[in-house]
Amino acid sequence: MPIVRSLLLVLLMTVVGCGGNDGPRRVAVAGTVTRDGAAIETGSVAILPSEGNSGPGANGAIEGGEFEFDSSNGPTPGPHVAVIRSMIAKDELMRLQATGQEPKMTWEFPLEIPDESSFHHDFVLE
Repeated sequence: MPIVRSLLLVLLMTVVGCGGNDGPRRVAVAGTVTRDGAAIETGSVAILPSEGNSGPGANGAIEGGEFEFDSSNGPTPGPHVAVIRSMIAKDELMRLQATGQEPKMTWEFPLEIPDESSFHHDFVLE
């Protein structure tokens, strides 16, 4: 009888699983980043937990004006701050600085990640 119980326990654990979740549920997030109507070609997106949200954030690249996180590397649901950083060519940076201008290269936005499997958000930089 102990062998039967052991086999049933192993079968039950196989069917039900042993948890399998290695952390908090993450949300797939994708979108675009534009400035003055044009795509930001290169840069980064960081989605950082805000106060009251202890879940992990997400960091990734902007390529061709788009960014994407999947459910394995996206942020958790709840309040966040999105930090967008754009890159500009060195010659453009030098041209702007020569005219006394400092280009804005970092933006921050409050961002609520919904408790859904995926979320689309477009950032418009000004």
